[in-house]
Amino acid sequence: MGKINGDDITQAEEAFDGFADSLSALVDFEKHLAPIAMRMSFPAIVAARDETFMTVDSASDATVRRAYARIREDKKTTDIRAYTHWNMDGKNYSRESLNVYWMIDHGTGDERRIHTILRWLVEDEAHPTPRARVYVSAHISEGDLAHVVGRIRRFAQSAS
Repeated sequence: MGKINGDDITQAEEAFDGFADSLSALVDFEKHLAPIAMRMSFPAIVAARDETFMTVDSASDATVRRAYARIREDKKTTDIRAYTHWNMDGKNYSRESLNVYWMIDHGTGDERRIHTILRWLVEDEAHPTPRARVYVSAHISEGDLAHVVGRIRRFAQSAS
């Protein structure tokens, strides 16, 4: 499956259909995959400071939309949630997407961060089923991918 440019849902669906067809001999998508309420998990993922790291955050409440981003050297070492004026945790804040690094250390002492962008896709008449997209910014091992997907699923299951 190739790279999808922008938010072209038709292009994404066509690419996914081709991807699904190529796996149809091995994977029964109805049996092996289950939809999850990923967007509902965003507040819990933001709160999980022991296993996530954030350099950017954008959220809104009933009155205002705010965005914070770390700059320069601080970006790699200081979590945006440590910023004095950041207070966008809890269920009062809504996010359309979440830029989060998952901190992974499979007991080896080799901690690394896996960057993901979790994005809620807008529902419309043509696409009434809630959907989301998980973007992983680099090639990672199967074990790391399984860890990240497992964490997203756990947070989603806890939120629903």
